[in-house]
Amino acid sequence: MANRLNEFEQNIKDTMENFSPEYSKASWEKISKQLPKRRFPYFKIAALLSVATVALVMVYIYNLDEKTTSTKSKSETTQILAETPLKKADAPQSKEIKQHSESVLITENKANTTKAPASKAETKPATTEKEAIAKPNTKTDKTSLIAEKKADSPNTNIKNKKEIRPLLLSANITEGCEPLEVIFNVKNASFNSNWHLESASLFKTNDSIFTYRFDKAGSYIVTLSGQNSNQRTETKIIVHPQPKGELHSDLQNNTLWLSCSKINNTEQQVKWSISETKQQLTGKEVSLELNQTGKYTVNMELINQHLCKTRQSKIIDYQIQHHIFAPTVFTPNGDGSNDQFRLKYKVYEGYNYHLVINNIYNGEIVFESQDPYASWDAGNINVNDSQNNEFIWQLIITDPQGRKETKRGRLHILMK
Repeated sequence: MANRLNEFEQNIKDTMENFSPEYSKASWEKISKQLPKRRFPYFKIAALLSVATVALVMVYIYNLDEKTTSTKSKSETTQILAETPLKKADAPQSKEIKQHSESVLITENKANTTKAPASKAETKPATTEKEAIAKPNTKTDKTSLIAEKKADSPNTNIKNKKEIRPLLLSANITEGCEPLEVIFNVKNASFNSNWHLESASLFKTNDSIFTYRFDKAGSYIVTLSGQNSNQRTETKIIVHPQPKGELHSDLQNNTLWLSCSKINNTEQQVKWSISETKQQLTGKEVSLELNQTGKYTVNMELINQHLCKTRQSKIIDYQIQHHIFAPTVFTPNGDGSNDQFRLKYKVYEGYNYHLVINNIYNGEIVFESQDPYASWDAGNINVNDSQNNEFIWQLIITDPQGRKETKRGRLHILMK
């Protein structure tokens, strides 16, 4: 048997020594390049990183929660001890209580951190009788201190009741001229209920901001009342009357007369202004001379002792009236008396004057001039001719706006 085994092993060795691969090294390299390459396991690395991140976050949250609980417990204990009023005689004992509370708090934090309850065998040995008396029950004292703090707090009863603040009333104006518009503002209205703002029979409202217009003069009392809080506030509003009067105008010989009638207050002032002339006058009756044809805007302003003002306006369409003095007869004989014909009238600035004299028989123009002060002595005609003794004159007046007005008359020449 052993000889057979040895023979078998020898055959295997011979076979292996005589074995030659079917493919060469170069062939294997060519085949390996055609085979699919193995990819890098990125998904496995990503999964490991995710698991590690979650684990770190959970550890951080756990530690943060433990730290917050410890800090909160310590601050509550310190605040209660600091706010508790103690007598001078109890000062040493309060110090020991504080030290004991802090030691108990540290012990509790250590117990919570380790998550292992302390056994009876690991507790400290019993303290002396003096220490036992000086160290009361921390839990009981903490509860009693919080209860005392709530009982002594002055705001305890206020929080249980609805806060009531005094109602305040303000007005943007309390005195003025009719019509007077006043804006009322109610403050602290949101802290009160069942309140109203009123003034006799004029208005009644629950708006915190209210506008009212007083159209008539007088004295008004505005009341703000709060039913729940029994509050009452009053404000007086004074409205002064407006001055009154009527504007009158009259034209006489190019003079404009202005007056104010039916005045309701003798102390009020009357002021006048003419827009086109920029003139300003004062008084109940005034007058001014108009030098141009056109439309004039007359403004009248009344002012009383309360500085209340009213204004009235009136437009006057005015045409200058030229009043002309013209002789009907003159004697050009050289005796120095009535030897010339001349029209007499008032000359206004900006106006043009054109004088023309015609023979009444043949229409011949015997004299013409644009000088408002010109005169005619009949020296250019034969005054002995019977047809040269009667004439017609006409004066053409042109105002600054180009409007024309013509005046006419007859003229006779007498020779002595």
